[in-house]
Amino acid sequence: MTAQLSTKICSEFLASVKEFTEVGFAAEAEGTTANPFNLSVKYNRKYIIKGTYPELAIDFEKVVLSSGTLKQPENWEVTETEDGLQYTWDADPQMPWAESTDQVMMMAYFPIRNKVVYTLFGNNRLSGSDILEIPPSLRDTPMETYMSFVAADRKQTAHSIYTGSFNQ
Repeated sequence: MTAQLSTKICSEFLASVKEFTEVGFAAEAEGTTANPFNLSVKYNRKYIIKGTYPELAIDFEKVVLSSGTLKQPENWEVTETEDGLQYTWDADPQMPWAESTDQVMMMAYFPIRNKVVYTLFGNNRLSGSDILEIPPSLRDTPMETYMSFVAADRKQTAHSIYTGSFNQ
């Protein structure tokens, strides 16, 4: 029963953020018979469920929305703005060209409403920041946030980072 409920909770959550994980796990699925969604469920199912049956829930800090070999953002920060969330990270002007063209992936998940707001191909790594616009109707709603990077050619991603909760 616990395994069934864990799989159900995990699958339902990941289905709501499927567009993000389709990009985030695409490189891992390349050359296998698995698809990105199945890989995301297989990976997350083991780690993201907390509690004891039947009171199971998602541990948002442990969710992985992308997996890969690209460098993760360094010294990142997420702050609320009047338009949404501002994501910042270190941007070394001397970084290699290919790395500088990686694009940020940003996501906010609203568990109470089962809504998601995301950008899959945001500003490049060299810019050091981007804003995830949040609709006014969701700005005061509890949210769980994440970020990652995807290569400009879409063939690699970084391991996603949980960037915190807001409005709890």
